[in-house]
Amino acid sequence: MRRSALAIFALFALPALANDALIRDAADAYKRRDETKLIAITTQTRGHPLEAYPQYWAARLRLDDLPAAQIESFSKQFAGALAQQLRMEWLNDQAKREQWSAWTGMSEAALAITADNGDFQCNRAHWQLRNGKTPEAAPTALWNERLTEACALAFVAYGKANLVSADDVRLRFRLAADGATLFAATEIANLLPASARPSEDALARAHGNATRALTKPTINAQTKEALLFALGRLARQDVEVADEAWRKISAQFSAEEKSWAHLQLGVYAARQHQSDAMRFFGQVADVRVSDPQAAWWVRAALRAGDWKEVLRATDAMSETGRSENTWTYWRGRALAAAGKSELAMAEYDRIKNGFGFYNWLAAEELKSAPQVLGNTVEPSAAQLAFFESNAGAQRAVALSKINLRFEAAREWNFILKDLPDAELAAASAWMQRKNVWDRSVSAAVRIKAQHDLSKRYVVPFSEALFGAAKDHGLEPALVAGLTRQESQFAPDVVSSAGAIGLMQLMPNTAKWVAKKMSRTYDRAALEDPATNAQFGAFYLRTVMDGLAGSPVLGLAAYNAGPGRAKNWQASKPLEGAIYAENILFNETRDYVKQVLVNAMWIDRVHAGGKGPSLKARLGLIPARGGSMTLAKDTP
Repeated sequence: MRRSALAIFALFALPALANDALIRDAADAYKRRDETKLIAITTQTRGHPLEAYPQYWAARLRLDDLPAAQIESFSKQFAGALAQQLRMEWLNDQAKREQWSAWTGMSEAALAITADNGDFQCNRAHWQLRNGKTPEAAPTALWNERLTEACALAFVAYGKANLVSADDVRLRFRLAADGATLFAATEIANLLPASARPSEDALARAHGNATRALTKPTINAQTKEALLFALGRLARQDVEVADEAWRKISAQFSAEEKSWAHLQLGVYAARQHQSDAMRFFGQVADVRVSDPQAAWWVRAALRAGDWKEVLRATDAMSETGRSENTWTYWRGRALAAAGKSELAMAEYDRIKNGFGFYNWLAAEELKSAPQVLGNTVEPSAAQLAFFESNAGAQRAVALSKINLRFEAAREWNFILKDLPDAELAAASAWMQRKNVWDRSVSAAVRIKAQHDLSKRYVVPFSEALFGAAKDHGLEPALVAGLTRQESQFAPDVVSSAGAIGLMQLMPNTAKWVAKKMSRTYDRAALEDPATNAQFGAFYLRTVMDGLAGSPVLGLAAYNAGPGRAKNWQASKPLEGAIYAENILFNETRDYVKQVLVNAMWIDRVHAGGKGPSLKARLGLIPARGGSMTLAKDTP
């Protein structure tokens, strides 16, 4: 029999001895949803710096049974990040069950929560609108590509309050074809004007069997939006089949509807690196385009070498979207290609300073390098004492020591969120003294003006990393830049996927490397910085050598696998930055760019900027199938 929520909380007061192993066991029990073992462990953790965690995990398993009083009790006992997290999760659960009175009961706390959780932001806005209050700002998650049910209901609340336009409603419904549940899509569809609103049956057919809906359609004013919805869902799976079905029925649609259809086909073709993408985008006119759609339009145009379409695609973006560094840079390049050099230089000049990939590329177009304000100031004793006496900071360190890195980051971020630059620099220095390098870096990157480059781009374990780079013919800054991105220099970290150590080696990859290096594989040894650096550098060197010597391809292979890195090549050579921007996985695209710009900064801080330019590092990516000598068994 499952224990009641009150019985679980009653256990929390029992005295006992505790150690780190018990906290680790509690985390494992929570992951397995082993409530019996977890409750047994919670009785033994009183007095441990992390005693809140077994209690939180036990509560989390019984979230739907917890009364508000127990949430308040936990929050009083353990103020900070974990209390906020439990309250947020409980409120989300109450919203899912439409228990809005629970929100009203803790309204002050609900409004104070700062967690960056899309569903919570949507639920909070929904609750406010139900109570006749307009939120200060609409949640950005309302427009996420993958619309959740919580955000669909919030959008409906905005619609009923007349806070979104008819054009917004139509766009939000059409975008819901990209992965929304039938419930979410139906809720948004009900906001459409009656003359264009699809019936529930028509939308269910479009959602459940897009191919059948398009090949055996009934076409009228009440079914057109459902058919466009079906087209989007089918194009996600197979653009060619979707295009064929569309051609057979397109004559019965308006010019605007045709333009939307071609936009959808173009986006999904671009997301699959299909050459037809530009044919579809070429037929887009006079239709509202979301910024994520325009981004794929730009990427496809770059891959095709069509600078006019790059300009057209950036013109289609919102002002906010167009001002992002990525699209500002590529718009500058397109203007330069059109012979408008002064306009191009103005675009580069707007983003020439900063720490990002496109900041650096823009600066190089201007024959310079990014400039940032910086200083290195040792923290005062009082500043260090603040963190030494802060329970949340101590929990962040303790969690890091037992490799609960996600939880450590949450604790640490809660402390850092409102600190000024001087205290952020002190926070970074304090974590360095604790040898918790990932949290040290995370504090340094939050600094807004007076940047401490020695902390932001610190390279702990430099002897192991730079030595491994030298042993395998790699640039030290590149190896350090990769390590910064992989683990932020946490030598014992194990990812949720099982990757281990500084350079985050998967066990199968490490076994392969050990065999190639004629060494014995030892899982525990991968937590040793020197061993991990040797294995990681060997693997990076191997994939780079097998992929035309390209750092870009090598990094893509390191993150996503050599097969994918090769598949993302084009049928013609591509500029390295264009290849990087066209990587199909968001994570890998960001990874490649971030590692390369890390290398630029690490080279500046630790080697005086003597390494190659970013453009030189990016190089030219050969056409698919050329200059590839990678062994088939390379993991």
